[in-house]
Amino acid sequence: MQSIKADPDIMHGVPCFAGTRVPVSSLFDHLKRGYPLEYFIAQFPSVKREQADGRLLERAATFGFDVFVTHDPGQLRLAGGNGSPPAAVSVIALRAPTNTMDDVRPLVVPLLEALNAFRPNTVMAIPE
Repeated sequence: MQSIKADPDIMHGVPCFAGTRVPVSSLFDHLKRGYPLEYFIAQFPSVKREQADGRLLERAATFGFDVFVTHDPGQLRLAGGNGSPPAAVSVIALRAPTNTMDDVRPLVVPLLEALNAFRPNTVMAIPE
């Protein structure tokens, strides 16, 4: 399934989730504001969950990322819980009430410590 499509006849070529008129940027806007992926899916039911998160880790690995840091605890489930992620990229989920700096700032030191002890293909949450 193609996840993203940019068609000049749909939304003036803005990249959208395939089969919808929902710009991909709207997902990032929601995540930046601290909304979980589940909220986004509920707001845009035409976007299938697989389009928004099913290949995110694979794409990160394709672009050469070693670690994917997220505020979305759903990524831990996608990454295989506490096992190995399906793609060659590690996942660290920050457990904070929101993704605002006030909530994330206390997690910076533990995040840096986790990155210093980085092992490929691992999944972890901070704090554990």
